[in-house]
Amino acid sequence: MLGKYVDILFTFFLASFFLSGVSAQQQFAYILGEINKNDRAYSIIQTFDGGYAVLGQTQILGAGAFDIFLIKFDSTCSLEWAKTYGGTENDLGFDIIQTPDSGYVFTGYTKSFGCGNTEVYIAKVDSRGCLHTFITLGGFEREESWEVIKTRDNGFAISRCTRSYGAGIFDILFAKFDSS
Repeated sequence: MLGKYVDILFTFFLASFFLSGVSAQQQFAYILGEINKNDRAYSIIQTFDGGYAVLGQTQILGAGAFDIFLIKFDSTCSLEWAKTYGGTENDLGFDIIQTPDSGYVFTGYTKSFGCGNTEVYIAKVDSRGCLHTFITLGGFEREESWEVIKTRDNGFAISRCTRSYGAGIFDILFAKFDSS
């Protein structure tokens, strides 16, 4: 008897959920992928021009196993440009912000560059996605960065974890950069 009650309650919940979403309408959808490939978006922001920037990883395009993938849509949700960054190993992008000059700063980790297993990076591109700066930091173990923020002095800060430095298996990683 309890099982039947749970089924009815669950069905009511699903019906309420779907009926409450009826008023929302999809305005656009863009799907990128290929069979047996692993492409993911990890971060999306609305840009100053009313468009969107999407950051993640791709196996379809680029130079390596996984490459950082940055996609820019304009205010009408049309694809404006798409860029990949990385080398022959795994390179992933996790978080992105827009800079006052309409460029972008993003962070993640790279196996293609640096001296360790994975290294944290911070990258700066212009409004067209052209790479201006790509800085890595880390040691011989594993570092990751999943967040970037703009600081009050127009610099940037990233955080996540390090295995190369500190006392534990993973320790907190925090790094601050100036605007240049």
